[in-house]
Amino acid sequence: MKVLICGPEPSLEGGVAVWMKMVLSYFTAHPQPFLQVDHLPVKRSLPFTHLLPRFRKLYYDVADYVQISRALRRRLRNESYDLVHVVSSAGHGIVRDWLFVKLIKRYRAAAVVHYHCGTIPHHLQTAGVLRWFLTRVFRLSDQIVVLDEATRLAVVQAGCETVVKIGNPYNPMIDTLVSDASKRLPATLLFVGHVVPEKGIRELLQAVRELPQVRLQCFGPEDRQFHTELIRYVTEHDLQDRVTFYGLRPSVDIFTEMCRATLFVLPTYTEGFPFVIVEAMACGCPILSSPVGAIEEMLTSEGEVQGLLVAPRDPEGLRSAIEQCLAHPEVATACALRAQQKARENYSLEAVMGQLVTMWNSIK
Repeated sequence: MKVLICGPEPSLEGGVAVWMKMVLSYFTAHPQPFLQVDHLPVKRSLPFTHLLPRFRKLYYDVADYVQISRALRRRLRNESYDLVHVVSSAGHGIVRDWLFVKLIKRYRAAAVVHYHCGTIPHHLQTAGVLRWFLTRVFRLSDQIVVLDEATRLAVVQAGCETVVKIGNPYNPMIDTLVSDASKRLPATLLFVGHVVPEKGIRELLQAVRELPQVRLQCFGPEDRQFHTELIRYVTEHDLQDRVTFYGLRPSVDIFTEMCRATLFVLPTYTEGFPFVIVEAMACGCPILSSPVGAIEEMLTSEGEVQGLLVAPRDPEGLRSAIEQCLAHPEVATACALRAQQKARENYSLEAVMGQLVTMWNSIK
């Protein structure tokens, strides 16, 4: 079987690029008999086009689509792929997905669309143009792949039975770094993610302000204007000795901190299937996050919650949950060990790639 994956460059930032890098690395290191996996980079001519005025954004979106569709057409014509796996973050990319699938079917290849987001149920509940295009993607595709059960059920309710749930894998490097929980630093919180308002970092700082015994370490790319606002808050409330922003660091540094922190905290407003959560699970780090996207499902097994969950935009709830974790470390550690076992069984790279290959082979 010849498979072409249409997705971003693995060198870019973001969860989808991380997924792309792990998938390509895996099939390079573990060649499969009777399976060839190639990559068609889906590039943007400009980064952050969502910040542009509407008509300029539309211009660049159309220009980018024309360029990548030409490249896709050439590959389909010259390589005779059996299956094309389109990686998507939804949004206005749903229109592109529809056009890609139409092109793929024209060349008689099987089409898989893989949605790395948690917004599909919202799109299906609206009567807008994106719902119209999304339902047509469902009809044309041979398989839809989603990250969580809520999205899978929403797709089924929209009339699409050919949908499967496949979670994201954690980096196998973690298995060589995992430390014993007794080595964890006291009262040390860890935040990993884009330092933007939607990740709940403002509420986290408000909670930390009320917990003088706590230190907070923040890793991730920073929006300059918002970072300036946060530094001002830290200075005004005399938190300089307890809150540190490290910016973007190598994965090994972040995984090492996940193995040492008392508690990993991600009070995010919206997510799909965040890599940082499954990475913290694999590191055996207790987790406090929001029940959005796939997070609650990730941290639940047979009805048993394996992490602390607090509604977004609730600094008082965050403060209370952090205090609870610090006051009962044995409970937090037990939850973390159960989550770690779940990660190893369900979200290892080998397990997830096995699900992916099985899904490809099931398409007739």
